[in-house]
Amino acid sequence: MTPKICRHCDEEVDDSQAVLAGYHPGNSGPAHPIWAHPQHVQALQEDEGAHTTLLAVLIAQTRTSTST
Repeated sequence: MTPKICRHCDEEVDDSQAVLAGYHPGNSGPAHPIWAHPQHVQALQEDEGAHTTLLAVLIAQTRTSTST
C-alpha cells in the first residue's frame, strides 16, 4: 500500500491519524487524494485560498496582456 504523505510537512502520516484534505485533479484518470496530519488541515485550507486568489490574478493579467 502507498504511504500517506502530509501535504503540509511532507512527512508520513499514520493511517489512524490521516485526514483526507481534498483531491488534486489529474490530467487523465482519477484525482489523487491529498493527505494531512490533523493539526495541518487548517494550514492547507488557508493555502488553497491563496492559490485560488493567485490564479485569478494571473488569469486577469494574461487576459489583459493578450487583449492589448
